Amino acid sequence: MMFEKNLAQIKESFRLFIKNPLYIVLPVLLDLIFLLSVGASGSFILAKSIPLLEKFASLSSQPISIETMASSSDMSSFLSESMEKTALSNQVLVIFFQFIMAFVILWIIFQGLNWFLASKLVKGQVSLKTFFLNFSAVSLFWSIVSVLGSIFIFRILLNNILNPNNLLNNLTTNIISVIFIAVLLYFMLISYAISHKYSSKEFFKQIFKTGIKDFKSIITAYVFLIILFLTANFIMQLTAKISPLALFFYGLAIIMPLIAFSRLYLTKTIER
Repeated sequence: MMFEKNLAQIKESFRLFIKNPLYIVLPVLLDLIFLLSVGASGSFILAKSIPLLEKFASLSSQPISIETMASSSDMSSFLSESMEKTALSNQVLVIFFQFIMAFVILWIIFQGLNWFLASKLVKGQVSLKTFFLNFSAVSLFWSIVSVLGSIFIFRILLNNILNPNNLLNNLTTNIISVIFIAVLLYFMLISYAISHKYSSKEFFKQIFKTGIKDFKSIITAYVFLIILFLTANFIMQLTAKISPLALFFYGLAIIMPLIAFSRLYLTKTIER
């Protein structure tokens, strides 16, 4: 019964997709602009951080022994270098934070527009203000959750390296990481698909309510999309053996429209 419902959603989503060629073209264009913008931001940030990292590496490659620290001048030099290394580290962290902020802003603008188009195609009338307030709030929320989760997992991995006898071995850490990413993606995609449906006051509550109440239909849709993307990825690997140009056109003609279809299909599934 559940499979039949999801099959009907797939057919209806595909029908909407084919009937609206502008929806195929516009999301692909927005995704391309998004990727190019992120790439440009990353290159700019990298160009700013490389000189700082090189300077930090240069300072780190000149250790001062205990004997040479005996004189006050050497001690002063050591403290000066330590302060300089700390300042360089802070500058790199600030630059990295700037990249994260730029990525989130670009995500809200371009991916927000793409999810808005999907919602509008399914729903018809969608409030732009309500949608972007919800989409922006939830994007910031998931960004914070992702950073905190990554820090937590990194600390576990670091503890495993420093303490091999730790109860949380690498296998357990990998399992925790997979579960964290799966739960994060599950609720994150739901939040994007329902950004148009609720007022800001009840929006966050409805994300988790929808995820629990409609778990079977949503997880079935996710499994279908995973199979679809795995198949597309397998074909992409074969295409990559032909030529880089063939791979580019395959991504442009198949992968990116498939991403656009996925947004539409998830919105349609959760909207029902």
